[in-house]
Amino acid sequence: MKLSVGLTTLLSFLAVLMVSEINPTSKAIIPVAQAQSLSDNPKCSLSTVKGSYAIQLTGWVGSGANRLPYASSGTFIADGKGYLRGVDTVVLDGAPPVKRTVTATYIVDSNTCTGSAVSPAAGNFDFQIIDNGKQITNISTTPGTTVTGISIRQF
Repeated sequence: MKLSVGLTTLLSFLAVLMVSEINPTSKAIIPVAQAQSLSDNPKCSLSTVKGSYAIQLTGWVGSGANRLPYASSGTFIADGKGYLRGVDTVVLDGAPPVKRTVTATYIVDSNTCTGSAVSPAAGNFDFQIIDNGKQITNISTTPGTTVTGISIRQF
């Protein structure tokens, strides 16, 4: 009896494993709680981007013969209402570092957990919100720049 129950359990497990490999998102083999979380659409809002973040950006500014390497590192505080302020240190083409104050306004698309920020000092960025705002990936949308980076919530 033990052997037949063990064999039946093993065969059932292998069948489930094979089905999940064929269709890994099939809800038929996923526990109910996990299936429900897969069907829920992630929702984000301005308040998802709230708190103190560390940010690092790298890339290039300009094009052709005027293209220069760029790096910056700093912190900012987002108020969860569409405004942020912070400080960073910028190095352009190996020149001495420059500290600056940065302010920006931002919007969030609640259905895609993406957004855009506009800053007079830093330019325009699109971003993707990860893990309920714990991390944010950034890419510059300012013409003449190729800059990407990441922001990580500090607290």
